[in-house]
Amino acid sequence: MKNKLNQCIGSNKKSIKRDIDIMIKESDVEVKIAIIRKQSVIADADVAELYGANTRRVNEAVRNNPEKFPEDYMFELTQSELRDLRSKISTTKVSFKSRSTTKVFTEKGLYMLACRSSKQSGR
Repeated sequence: MKNKLNQCIGSNKKSIKRDIDIMIKESDVEVKIAIIRKQSVIADADVAELYGANTRRVNEAVRNNPEKFPEDYMFELTQSELRDLRSKISTTKVSFKSRSTTKVFTEKGLYMLACRSSKQSGR
């Protein structure tokens, strides 16, 4: 998961919000990975934190490009899955108070998000 994400980020040298180099440590990513529906995923709030962005912006990228994020790239958690995620990963940034449903990204989804975000910040 980390390699594809770093390939896309490294090739563009842009973050979601600013034109700066970003360096994501493997250990920062590894602690945020959970297994849900037999897939390795990272929650939208944790993705935003890794990028130094707002969760709202991450979800906007998905909402504005739905054809780029099929279910094997990203899916929404049920309340039961959200509770399980919170109990398994105490460092996750997901909240029960959020008005939107928590989304999680697979490796393919992270790669697509990184590429979409890099293109948007390169405008």
